[in-house]
Amino acid sequence: MAANVDYKHPQYQAWEKRWNRVRLFTQGGRDEVKDAGEEFLPKPTGMSANDYRDVYLKHTPFSGYSDQTVSALAGACARKPAELRGQRFLQKFQENVDGRNMTFESFKSILLTEMVRMGRVGVMVDQETRGGRRSRPYWSMYTAESIWNWGHADNGDLELVVLYEPTYRRKRIEGGAIPFELEPDLVNRWRVLYMDGRVYRAQIFEQQTSVGEGGAGGDQTSIQPVGGPITPKRMNKPLNHIPFYIAGARDRSWDVDRPPVLNVVDAHWDMYQRGADYTHALHMTSNPMPWAAAQGLRPDATDSQGNRIEVKWGSGRFLTLPDGGKAGLLEVTGNGAETNREAIRDLKTEMAFLGAELVPAQGGPTEATQTHQLRQTGRTANLVTIVHTATDLTTEAARELVWWDGVERSRTQTTKTTLSDDLVDSKLSAPDIVALLTAVQAGKMPLAQWFYNLERGERLRPGTTLDQFKKELPDEDDLIDDLDDRELSNDPLVQGGRQPGAGATEV
Repeated sequence: MAANVDYKHPQYQAWEKRWNRVRLFTQGGRDEVKDAGEEFLPKPTGMSANDYRDVYLKHTPFSGYSDQTVSALAGACARKPAELRGQRFLQKFQENVDGRNMTFESFKSILLTEMVRMGRVGVMVDQETRGGRRSRPYWSMYTAESIWNWGHADNGDLELVVLYEPTYRRKRIEGGAIPFELEPDLVNRWRVLYMDGRVYRAQIFEQQTSVGEGGAGGDQTSIQPVGGPITPKRMNKPLNHIPFYIAGARDRSWDVDRPPVLNVVDAHWDMYQRGADYTHALHMTSNPMPWAAAQGLRPDATDSQGNRIEVKWGSGRFLTLPDGGKAGLLEVTGNGAETNREAIRDLKTEMAFLGAELVPAQGGPTEATQTHQLRQTGRTANLVTIVHTATDLTTEAARELVWWDGVERSRTQTTKTTLSDDLVDSKLSAPDIVALLTAVQAGKMPLAQWFYNLERGERLRPGTTLDQFKKELPDEDDLIDDLDDRELSNDPLVQGGRQPGAGATEV
């Protein structure tokens, strides 16, 4: 098994290059993209390596459009707090979901950001054994790039997951003032989850280096198991399944989804290259070049002592030319740079339609309201799908965690997470509140309907019920006296209980 632990699934290989591009443009930033050099910015034909590195690459602008898009989209998805309901111990779990004091809210935000950025994320439910005692189960999150390989049995059950877990380790120093080196070494590490018959096991592998004897052949590396297989147990019985759960941008399938922001990143990449041409054109043409022409005047002219004659140019200098000599400034004319600038504007507009934030062209017309609403609807639908998929993922992982902690499988169905898909800030304005209150006081709107509008308009404390709302109204207010109990009882929101609004999804 150790010989091919570092094998990557065919779908991983097909998407790896695009994943790296998305990660670099949305999380790496200016320095990382420029450090990649010709991978994203080819060297123009005939340009020397020094000019490319010291002029062309340095002058090329790079802005964080892709990063801002991911932040805006993920921020919309995580705008409202999530809920985790079920068994009582989940209240403590929400404060520490990963065994390292990460809250459920923080975990949710990171998970949604990864789904928006890469369109793929995994969650493993695990348990540690310390001093012979097993810890409470916890979650571990894995990015798309860290899930190297996977496989299913003939019946469709998951039977293999290979996770890349690089770590840094400091070498120990015997007898030193400090017992270890301050600079750590990168250690390539893999966790292989697999089914051994009907028993779930895990095995850690590391890349190890062996020093060649006498320098012959040099150092050699190999991937070796660390310790023996780990057999996680629940109530002293091995698990019969792999507790690893995957989510894509569209569904829970293990097939790789296209990263939601890939089109934005590719437009950003095109703009980066076009910006290089534009900036280089400005560098070459924006500064006038002085020239002089006269009989006997040559660039390599020397004086009587053989020293090269330097012509000094500037407002405080005199330029002496022989009879008939001429001098001037050479300036470039034409629309070459303007063409590049227009192309950059077009790419910004394209990114506005592809991404979360509108990047307007300077001085251009504003977007029509109807067009903006149609574009917003299409974009929101994609984000809603991501939120629903994340809700399904975290609900299944939470039920697995509750089951592993001792609750019977049939009772775990009451455990559920709720991630809000209310993506837009839709608070009621003050005039709207006054208009609603006037309608209630005039007897034209039931109190329950007013409550519903205040809740949807984000003007109530989270979790406030209709009964609490009624109790908190001032006694001297005649609002309730003006409302007929019969009218309230006939209201469908009161009869059947208010259904979850469009701002929440439950699984």
